[in-house]
Amino acid sequence: MSTRLVQDIAAVVSLHSESEISFSSLLEDLSKSLSFQVDSDQVLQNLQHLRRGGLITVDWHKRLNKREAPINEYMMKRVVSSEMWAQLLEDWLKIDQTLQERYGKVNPEIHDLLNTRQR
Repeated sequence: MSTRLVQDIAAVVSLHSESEISFSSLLEDLSKSLSFQVDSDQVLQNLQHLRRGGLITVDWHKRLNKREAPINEYMMKRVVSSEMWAQLLEDWLKIDQTLQERYGKVNPEIHDLLNTRQR
């Protein structure tokens, strides 16, 4: 489940139209999107994993995380082409829909990637 959660966190960060989101928004978006229980401590640990990989920057004082440019390449080359993609696609489509309903927009680059990979 941990690998799946890391990928789902990366999806929320990638699909947000803004490059910077708060921890509370991230947790709420995950909780509303996923069919499994989200543990906030696990989310924080997995943010560290993404940060160490250079995919996000975390401001612990402001409780914000910001996606960095390498995350889009990571999504396209490592996640979408992975064996887990079939499992992840359902989660990511739910995340995409949740974010569109909540905020009225998503990151068009990742949204388009989902639509092309869905076929």
